Amino acid sequence: MQFMKAQISFFILFVITALLVGVSSPLGAAEVSTVRQAEQVETPSSMGYYLRGIIPGWGQYYAGYKQKGIIFLGSFGLSGGLFTWSLFYMTGKKQAYNDLGYLTDQAVFDKKWKEYRQAGIIALVFGLVFGAVYTASWVDLIFFSDYTGKTKGRTKVKHAVHFEGYQEVSRLPYHDARYGIKLVYTF
Repeated sequence: MQFMKAQISFFILFVITALLVGVSSPLGAAEVSTVRQAEQVETPSSMGYYLRGIIPGWGQYYAGYKQKGIIFLGSFGLSGGLFTWSLFYMTGKKQAYNDLGYLTDQAVFDKKWKEYRQAGIIALVFGLVFGAVYTASWVDLIFFSDYTGKTKGRTKVKHAVHFEGYQEVSRLPYHDARYGIKLVYTF
């Protein structure tokens, strides 16, 4: 129980830190107004966008989709915390089952085995949820968000996936031309 409280407090601290870092500005108040008056908008790079995608929500937040980024980051943190808790819970149930002696009643063996099995199922479910959140974040980064963001004045880049045919002709004698189809992702 104490471990779960520590996980929850760590998650709350993580979310508060993420919000404060996103809201606060490293510039002073006078410098912020000067930047706003000049209307200088830094366009995020594609490399920074995809590298920040390693942590779900960070890439979306970087691109200007702040609400979506916070939702993905919170979901990732919560599912990761629950998955970690379920692994510790399963380990405890396994240890309780393994600690049974040879002279223990069969009903106790069955009860401990059932608890261990249920803990394993819980860990599997939380692991799948954790993986699903991570996968959903990458799907969103690649297909539904763009690194130019939603800020006024920026041009939106349309993502496109299409097939392209090609022909390669060799300049060497006695080599045939090669034909093919490739999948192209434009961003």
